[in-house]
Amino acid sequence: MPEYYKFMESHKMIEKLLFKIIAEHKSVYSKECIRDIIDEYFEERDKRRDKDDPSAEYFTVLLLCFAFLQSLLLAASVDVFNASTDYFVTFQMVKRDNWAFKPIVEVLSDVLYKDETTRLKSSLKLNELLPKIPASYYGYTGSLTVPMCTEGVAWFVLQNKQTIGWKQLNSFLKVYSVKKGDKSSECLLAPNNRILQNLNGRIIYASP
Repeated sequence: MPEYYKFMESHKMIEKLLFKIIAEHKSVYSKECIRDIIDEYFEERDKRRDKDDPSAEYFTVLLLCFAFLQSLLLAASVDVFNASTDYFVTFQMVKRDNWAFKPIVEVLSDVLYKDETTRLKSSLKLNELLPKIPASYYGYTGSLTVPMCTEGVAWFVLQNKQTIGWKQLNSFLKVYSVKKGDKSSECLLAPNNRILQNLNGRIIYASP
């Protein structure tokens, strides 16, 4: 019985979180739709339990949130008129290197051109590239930053910044956007930013 109550408590907590996240998509998602996503996840979990899959026993709120958000974003990108969702972290350039970038920077010279591959020499911890408090974000509806600059993209930009050393950033600026040997070998990844866009009446939301 205690496990049942724990199950229901987690279910309600995640359901509440999802409703909060998709508040800006009320015209597309209803409560019934979200419950369908949640129920499908639990059905899949029960199937894994029936097959004695050990992964079904790791039942934490964190893993559930991750799985639910994956389902939600997949549904959003497919169903909402071919819309898409982008999550971005901003990095502030500083003098001191960010050690979390080290596994990437130390092999960048091996992948200077498009389609080149290599292996990391040290372990990369993606969570170390996120801000210490990644829950707060700014949200707005904008467009893609690359051609065709499609409208209807839901943007979520984390409020808290991470840092990158100026030497590390310069390493990224030496990477090309084309294959080695192409006539356009001078096409570096940067500067390739899109010019600053007008607000055009859009509203920017900030999470608590």
